[in-house]
Amino acid sequence: MKLSWFPVIVLLVINVGSFLLFLKGFFPSKRILDGFSDVSLLGSQRPMFDKVVVMVIDALRSDFLFSKSDSKFTFVHELIESNKAIPFTAFSNPPTVTLPRLKGITLGSTPNFLDAILNIADDKDKSQGLLNQDNWLHQFKYSSNSPKTINFYGDDTWLKLFPDFFNSTDGTNSFFVSDFYEVDNNVTRHLDNELASEANWDGLILHYLGLDHIGHKTGPDSKFMKLKQEEMDKIIERIYTFLSESSNHKNTLFLVMGDHGMNEIGNHGGSSSGETSAALLFVSPKFEQLKLNLKAPLPPNNDYNYYQKVNQIDIIPTLSLLLNIPIAKNNLGIIIRQFLDLFPSKLHHSILLHNCKQFLDLFHLNNRDHSLNSEFHGLSTTEDDYIFLRKVQDIMFETASNYNYSNLYLSLFGSFICTLAILAYFNYGFLSKTTLVFQTAMVLYSFHFHGSSLVEEEHHLWWLLNLGFLGYLFKIQNFELPANFLIVLTALRVIKAWSNTGQKFNNYYVLTNLLLENPPLLWFLVGLTYLVCGSLIYFQGSIRHCFNFSISSNSYDVSYLNNDVNNGITFVSLSILATMSFSFKLLQGYMDGYDIPEWLETFISWNLLSFDIREFDKSRISNLLVSLSNNCLAGVLLIIFFRIALKFLRGFKIGLITDLVNLLTLFLINQTKIELVPMFLIFFIIKHHFSKILLSYRENYTQLDQLVFIVSSFSFLISNLTFFSMGGTNSLATVDLSNAYNGIKSYQLEKVSALTFISNFSGPIFWSLSSIQLIFETNLVNFQIKNFASDLINLKGIKFKLLNLKLLTNLLFYSICCTNLIFACYNLRFHLFIWTVFSPKLLYFGVWFVLLNTFIELGVSGILLAIT
Repeated sequence: MKLSWFPVIVLLVINVGSFLLFLKGFFPSKRILDGFSDVSLLGSQRPMFDKVVVMVIDALRSDFLFSKSDSKFTFVHELIESNKAIPFTAFSNPPTVTLPRLKGITLGSTPNFLDAILNIADDKDKSQGLLNQDNWLHQFKYSSNSPKTINFYGDDTWLKLFPDFFNSTDGTNSFFVSDFYEVDNNVTRHLDNELASEANWDGLILHYLGLDHIGHKTGPDSKFMKLKQEEMDKIIERIYTFLSESSNHKNTLFLVMGDHGMNEIGNHGGSSSGETSAALLFVSPKFEQLKLNLKAPLPPNNDYNYYQKVNQIDIIPTLSLLLNIPIAKNNLGIIIRQFLDLFPSKLHHSILLHNCKQFLDLFHLNNRDHSLNSEFHGLSTTEDDYIFLRKVQDIMFETASNYNYSNLYLSLFGSFICTLAILAYFNYGFLSKTTLVFQTAMVLYSFHFHGSSLVEEEHHLWWLLNLGFLGYLFKIQNFELPANFLIVLTALRVIKAWSNTGQKFNNYYVLTNLLLENPPLLWFLVGLTYLVCGSLIYFQGSIRHCFNFSISSNSYDVSYLNNDVNNGITFVSLSILATMSFSFKLLQGYMDGYDIPEWLETFISWNLLSFDIREFDKSRISNLLVSLSNNCLAGVLLIIFFRIALKFLRGFKIGLITDLVNLLTLFLINQTKIELVPMFLIFFIIKHHFSKILLSYRENYTQLDQLVFIVSSFSFLISNLTFFSMGGTNSLATVDLSNAYNGIKSYQLEKVSALTFISNFSGPIFWSLSSIQLIFETNLVNFQIKNFASDLINLKGIKFKLLNLKLLTNLLFYSICCTNLIFACYNLRFHLFIWTVFSPKLLYFGVWFVLLNTFIELGVSGILLAIT
């Protein structure tokens, strides 16, 4: 109790500041060549193509276009077999999200990892424009005598990258993943005008988003996926038919591509083979002369390698060749060899020399080594050219970013000194045998940041740490109450087996797959979860007097519990709220393609009829989902408002924290993926039995700080285990967007960001809030309202001192981890996996440290205590 708030807050600010400074130095902007190239590959020779159509199908994984078992692109297969299309699997450099990939396929450069963050913030970031960087779109539009006309329809990320560049546009927001249809119809509706005989354009870019949205919401094996593929195939056929029959488009190149792929759960952002393997197709009747005689579709391939594999950025110099425009100055792509055969062999070497010279100029920007100059001047054959290009490309890919070492050194020093200060201050007021064991375990844990495989499979460490904690707690509790420990341990094992986690291995035999294959069981457990949560709100705490305005002002008077009218009103209100929440989840699953058991179809029909929806109307049902989500949240907030108002108006504070935590839990369940919702049943069991352990052995805690330490340790241990058990990893690919748009009709950065955080961290947020409940209102977790007077919430003057101890415990853990993590990233900055493993871990740690620890643990917990 002798520790004060001021040093803790100061150390927290310094620690967070050091971490953010490290991010600023670790993710700097790239050095690029200024200006625009003015040397065309073929000089004054007529280009092979003078017009171009680029159709981007977001998240078009290679097997979606080429696999015999996974592809419904039947017309595309006909084009390949008739030699009118040349197929490739295009490697998409991670991070595999739209913004960096669009930069890659327009500039030809590898992405800056920070683009993965700017991908979601680009509505607010106005610095992402590429108009001042050399790119193939600029060259195509302006390299001829008069500017060409380029029209664009689709993902509005293009409009942010190229503001005021296109002649005709219609942008659609890429982040509203609940929309499978309108987002594509908004693009297709323009084809009537663009594919008319009187249309006058030189370039047409279409970016379709529906397939990506289906992946995010329902996965690559969704029943909606095949239908979307058939829709896209018909659009390809329509465009090709127009180009081949129109006299104005005999020299028009048609390019079909994905910006990235997706993993086995439908997400992307990481470096798995599914995410980095995008489909690529060059289409034109002119390719018949190459006589490739390829077969399509091909047998399934687990590595997603179909036909020749190229780097996605190879598109840029290849387009420069086919359109006879200069290669963008910062391009790192290599001209695809097959397309050289469209030109006389005597030109091949001179064409490739342009690519080699462009590589050499870019190499000298970042390297003072001039040994490649003599090698460049010695090139004499096409094979020599390709060897040189691949050599320089490999060097440039491996070259580290332009790190800001001043920021890195300052942040390393600040974090290290801050950690020493926190250790000293923690042990000054908190030293015991138990805390020494804790500190040793945390230091040993933090060393795992130096191993890529340990970062990828971190969930195993949290399982071991939870086992060790429970075993140690059982020992210091004199091995009593083994039943409660056994129940908690069994429940932890159940949640560990719930979902696939980690980045290396997938296990089919997890509870998620079992539930998805048994819809009656899944929906029974989902309904039971809402029933139990509603019951906890009703029976724990004192929510039953919420509608009783004649209650006593005595904080310890529980006579209101015998008020049948009050209990009835509360019961009906909570029943309506829980039923409405379940209806929202059920309709959400119905719209997302989950299998619904027959006994619930009637309930769905009744819900729809109550809103006068008599047919399957996607638009109206989507609007209904928005209304239901908002009504559920409004109901939770309304009861919270009444509950807090009663505290201030009547001075009745029994169970206020418990009531608020239980009500917020209902909101967290609404923000959780359907197959993960039943995990909250396990959470309730764990919390209940852990509270029994705390109550039974409270006399063993001769000091309150030891009680706070035990609960705080349990909280962040189970929070991390829960995060990974709910399918989370240290890869950007497992960021779930399926609940990021609940209650909103269009993309709004602030709301989507907040809902994305809540939906991906619903489990850890639950345990963070529950830890406050376990510390201050332990009796109420056991429904012991009459024993409320013995809970710590009633000890005046020390509530915030206990919160300070809790925050200091968390800060010790995060400071140790922060120091080791940033030292690991600095030490491994040239490591092969620095951008695919360690950099994503930095971003995830930032979310844990800044949002969960600072905002939830300090901010929300402080508010809960302030109003009690």
